Amino acid sequence: MKKSLITLILLCSACGLSYAHLIADPPTLDIFILRPAAGAPAGNILKVAVQISSTFEIKSVKASVEGREAELAFSDAVSCSPTGVCVPGWVGDVSLSGLSRGPKILTVIATDVFGNTSQKQGTFVYDQPPAVNIAAPLDQTVARPGIFVDVTCTDDDPAGCVSLTVSFSEGTLATGKDAIKGHLFLPASGITSGTLTFTARDSIGQTTKLTRNFFIETSINLSEVANVGGRILDVESDRILFLEDNSLKIRDRASGLDTVVMNDSAKFPSYGFLAPKGAIFSAGTMQGFTLYDWRDGNLINLGLDSSTSLKVKGKYAIWSLGSSLILRDLDSGTNTQVSTIAGNINNDVSASGDVVYWGNDSPTNFNVYRYRGGTNTKLTNDSSLWNTYPLTDGINVAYRKSTPCCGNQTYAIGLYGSAGEMTLSTPPSEVNPGSDYQLNGGWVAFTRPSNIVSKQVWTRSPAGEETQISFFSTPSSIKALSPLGGVIFNNNSGRSYLKEANTPNNEPMDVGTDQDKYFWLDGQWFVTVGRSLFKVNTTPQIPTLLTEAGSQQIIALNAVTLTRSPFSTITPHNLSADQRTRIFLLATNVILQSGDNTAAVTVQAEDSQHRLYSLPVEYVGRVPNFDWLTQINVMLPEQLQGAGNVWLSMTVRGEFSNRMMINIQ
Repeated sequence: MKKSLITLILLCSACGLSYAHLIADPPTLDIFILRPAAGAPAGNILKVAVQISSTFEIKSVKASVEGREAELAFSDAVSCSPTGVCVPGWVGDVSLSGLSRGPKILTVIATDVFGNTSQKQGTFVYDQPPAVNIAAPLDQTVARPGIFVDVTCTDDDPAGCVSLTVSFSEGTLATGKDAIKGHLFLPASGITSGTLTFTARDSIGQTTKLTRNFFIETSINLSEVANVGGRILDVESDRILFLEDNSLKIRDRASGLDTVVMNDSAKFPSYGFLAPKGAIFSAGTMQGFTLYDWRDGNLINLGLDSSTSLKVKGKYAIWSLGSSLILRDLDSGTNTQVSTIAGNINNDVSASGDVVYWGNDSPTNFNVYRYRGGTNTKLTNDSSLWNTYPLTDGINVAYRKSTPCCGNQTYAIGLYGSAGEMTLSTPPSEVNPGSDYQLNGGWVAFTRPSNIVSKQVWTRSPAGEETQISFFSTPSSIKALSPLGGVIFNNNSGRSYLKEANTPNNEPMDVGTDQDKYFWLDGQWFVTVGRSLFKVNTTPQIPTLLTEAGSQQIIALNAVTLTRSPFSTITPHNLSADQRTRIFLLATNVILQSGDNTAAVTVQAEDSQHRLYSLPVEYVGRVPNFDWLTQINVMLPEQLQGAGNVWLSMTVRGEFSNRMMINIQ
């Protein structure tokens, strides 16, 4: 039968009949356009996807729009269901750049191997989505709780964007059309971080959304002293190490100039420290976590490390690779192998070069060792307890003591000093370095249970005097310890507190949230939050607008008539030719530095529709005979006419004031 069919085909060919005519007459060749959907918008690149039902094999599929043509390619999965079932088809891109904006026709032509063709057309709208540019805030900016926003929207529609909004947690903070610029106020309690969403909409309903992550820090005891382009990793007197997107940089604090340390799409810096000649840091690579020493402008690969084992103090760094522990002199750039039996995490180094580590000299025992001046000394000698996770300040060594793992373990905090070993505390739950014990300058901070609370914070002075620091009804833990015995600690309330040594009768001072990283530098407490560096102030100075007693109404007077609100934006009997109303506000804690002028102070209004208005500041000065009081003169913009009650706020050198109300007729 097969032979007869072949003979028939040859005979038909001789008679002028094709294989296509013999098999099917007429053949099927149908086109179904999957993308773009009818009337859908498309930008510069039109994504085309079609399915074809054909009797014969397809030779080519082409898509075109006003002379722009593209060959489509076969794909096994042009469309997939939510359950993962995909169908084959033809896909490709058509460039529309340079065409006029508006409705367009897509033409798709399919040709089979015998030259049969079919055509299908679909409609779409060539329209660019609105473009959003966020000049401020940068990612990881800290709101106080105000945050400065500067965002613009552009569109290919000559009329511009239809709307622009800034929102947080489903609530609208500000609205505009083509731009929003000003200070937004975020919730002052209950939230420590979040995401701002910027949404733009154009005339055909296309939207563009961008986001910025932020932190909220409302403590009046913090003042910002520096900010950089990304998350801060380490701070010294003269430099800041930070991560901006995937680029690791160092900011020179005197000049403000940034130097790129690493910017490699195949390497992902995760954490690091400043060093005398640059920085040492860990970066994720295809091979794992790799250490790098960037010194004198040169990047040196130090090899793999065990995840987060890198520690740096002064000019010394340590890290682990398995059970091998390495000490590096960051001045000379030389390495020393300290041990081959060390634990792979939670070892420590002091600024003097002492290294403390935990290791197993037998399969079941873990003890603490100290490397000093080229010699390893075993500090503990327990056969029944594990001694792990040591810390040192070059004077004392604190560590964790526990029964062997795992299950129903008991814990204690051990201390090794000039008199040998002692037990500081036996908390009822697990203890960890940093949060349960720290050392600095001969001082020790540690946690100890009370009769009611599982962990309270204590200090031990260089002379051996022990003092309870925390007295909250919920457990507390340590954040930082200064060489003078001051402690910053937190508890389950989510707040951090400062208690200085030798102040037994003073309550601890609330200094911020427990998300912050606190440290002692140059005789001063500092804290990093996101991309900002703050100093801790024991006498806070937050600018405050004065208000009428028992109300949210701000104290404000017409600068010419000396009448109170409500105000009009126009004053008929004005001393200025523009007839615009000037009002003056009164504020306390307005601290200006030498050379500051009115540009150091900004005043802003926000109406009921969350629209923001900048009020030009024309004068800032002390009230005669009242040095604690400052007068601020501003002009009311005409756009505020009839706005009713609006929120008024100000900033002084970046510090936010309270937000109070004023009435505009």
